[in-house]
Amino acid sequence: LGPLDFQSLLPPMPLGDENGCLELMRAHELLRARKTRASAKGGDPDEKLFYLSSTSRPWSPEEAQAARKALEKAGYILALARLGADQPHIRHQLQVDGMLLDVRLPHLTSLKAMGDMLKAAARVEAGDGQTDRALEDLGRVARIGQRLEKEPFLISCLVSLALRNIACQGIDEALEEGAQTSPGACAKLVETLRMDKDLGHRAFLGERCM
Repeated sequence: LGPLDFQSLLPPMPLGDENGCLELMRAHELLRARKTRASAKGGDPDEKLFYLSSTSRPWSPEEAQAARKALEKAGYILALARLGADQPHIRHQLQVDGMLLDVRLPHLTSLKAMGDMLKAAARVEAGDGQTDRALEDLGRVARIGQRLEKEPFLISCLVSLALRNIACQGIDEALEEGAQTSPGACAKLVETLRMDKDLGHRAFLGERCM
């Protein structure tokens, strides 16, 4: 493979109203702005819970209540993240006009952060007995990861796997709450988590072009 072949590996850009990448990146931008404002005022402990959502230890009642309040305050951001994750495509417009090693991938940080936020929301929902709703949000996390499969970058492949792992951790936490869930919700989530047997192939082809 030569460098000119890289263009053929790029997935086509979808129509604007079918591409959830902008909503997810905008949601992350708003979340970071909230964190910056909170830090300037001495810090907001509620905000930290979004970034600690990967912890698997049980939350104390106080932490659960703080997470619930934080999610309520960030309702618009969470709605924007859900909207982006529900779109049929998530593609970032790449600028490939020089060295491939110089291509910027700012969307990966945003997608990972929104995956963490959706997992935090799912944990709160499961704690409130809304297990099916929690599984819907975890399905969104897995779906974001699924949408990254076609990017010809190894780091994109790794973030895709990380998002699936976040979803799987969230499922364990949600089901540990003991609430009932419908078979249909579980089946839909399992299908979303199913990985392409050629996962990583396009990424390694892209790496060979560099």
